[in-house]
Amino acid sequence: MKKRSIQELERDLKKIRTENILDVATGRGEFLNTIIHALGSYKSVTGIDSNESALNMARENFKKTNSKFLKMDAYNLTFNPESFDMVCLSNSLHHFSEIEQILANMKKVLKTGGYFIINEMHKDNQQIEEQKTHILMHHWWSVIDTRSGIVHNKTFNSSRIVNLVSALQLQELKIYEYAYQINDPKDEKMIATYMNYIDSYSNKIKDHDDFEMLREQGRYLKIRLRDIGFAPASNLFVMGKK
Repeated sequence: MKKRSIQELERDLKKIRTENILDVATGRGEFLNTIIHALGSYKSVTGIDSNESALNMARENFKKTNSKFLKMDAYNLTFNPESFDMVCLSNSLHHFSEIEQILANMKKVLKTGGYFIINEMHKDNQQIEEQKTHILMHHWWSVIDTRSGIVHNKTFNSSRIVNLVSALQLQELKIYEYAYQINDPKDEKMIATYMNYIDSYSNKIKDHDDFEMLREQGRYLKIRLRDIGFAPASNLFVMGKK
């Protein structure tokens, strides 16, 4: 299926006039904020997440909007069927062990004719070296989280993402690809932030048997950050209607 551009995505989102939006695994609401400013119009937003501190930040960020943020398990949505006109999930597929169940739950609470959106980074090889730094870092983070008992899969390729959404048998399915642009892949403040992330993750696995191997991988990533730089990996934005 043809991948459409960011310009086409912006145009298509601007045409959408919807009402009630649900964002699953909303975190602090960054993606939800992007969506509501891209749409033609909307009436209300609901975000769910398991992290109460992230939800509190979202509540603060959205306090001037018609919104609510709820602590809720995505595996057990408590909304009635066909409650929302749009459901979305961004860069969180890889944080679930039973992805098909999450997607089925989202589809269940979506109204017939409503919009279903998945936005997810991918690891396909055509990306530039700075983006590959992000992908390698994410793979490393996922290994450490997994060692710590946290569900965190490695970055998917684009075909896996498309296949997961295609299985829902949505109508008018469209696929877009884009990457966030940054001015300087070697920006000192940004690089320092990611260096600190690497140190923080290294500290998580001090007592693991493979600590030395993972620490060496972390050192390599820090060298790569300095020498090559960092840019966000490309995202796949998949949208269809129920």
